[in-house]
Amino acid sequence: MERLLQPRRRHCHRRENPFDGAAKVRLFSVALIRIFAAWSTSADEIGSDFTHWEMVLRFRISRILAALVAVSGFGAVGYAAANPAVAVCAVSDAIPSIHLNDGTLVASSTLEPDQARVIQHLLLDAKGRIRDVFGEPRSKPIVLFFDDSTRFGPFRLNEYGSTQFIGSRTCVLIGPKGQNVDVISHELMHAETADRIGFWAKFIELPTWFDEGLAMQVDFRPEYDIQAGVIVDSKPVRELRSARSFFASDSELLTANYAFAKNEVTLWAKRVGYLSTYAHLERIRQGETFESAIGTK
Repeated sequence: MERLLQPRRRHCHRRENPFDGAAKVRLFSVALIRIFAAWSTSADEIGSDFTHWEMVLRFRISRILAALVAVSGFGAVGYAAANPAVAVCAVSDAIPSIHLNDGTLVASSTLEPDQARVIQHLLLDAKGRIRDVFGEPRSKPIVLFFDDSTRFGPFRLNEYGSTQFIGSRTCVLIGPKGQNVDVISHELMHAETADRIGFWAKFIELPTWFDEGLAMQVDFRPEYDIQAGVIVDSKPVRELRSARSFFASDSELLTANYAFAKNEVTLWAKRVGYLSTYAHLERIRQGETFESAIGTK
């Protein structure tokens, strides 16, 4: 499914730029360009490409879109439409938002000092929970809080939260229903896992059930706990290696998948030691297979 001192209003930077028709086109266009750039260049080259393309974009939006569609065969367009959170991640720095002192973005037309303080305390608590369980976190994702999932023009986001990756960019998106320490810890742990294991290994080697099970170690929502004294066989969840197989459309089955993944990773972490988790992920980063480095079989 990456995470501070108390801010004052004068430290917040507000960009007034409502999503009118032209802004929607511009935002969608930038998202397509960045997704296409991530597909076409190495992570080291992407940053320099963005500046050039965005300068051209100001004058030639329609031509850029036409060329992009022709070159990509509608691939980037379809990908952005099917994965709106990825598209928002791609253009997170272009979204009208308030910037807090720690770099956190809040997509809101107004933000009271008390609200900013609550957000930063939630982030501190979430990072502290990861530290207590696994050790000091080091990932530095872009963190975007939003209060309305419909405010991003053509994109509609999960109202709870999600962690997205595009090239070397990692974004933690926290919606209005996910602004609590459990959801934020969960999403920041996804960012931490990706940072430790590496971008490509995350998608090639890391099974979804293990990724979600790790995130559930810092997510204490009771509905995902197996009741004490209840004997269950959670091993079948290990077959759910892909996101497609894990994220069931049936809500009860999905809850069970999360609970079983949490249980399996708990058993593994107690055996190897929670504080050794980062070292095991690093082994995968260095080229070992998941089965060899984690040893869950």
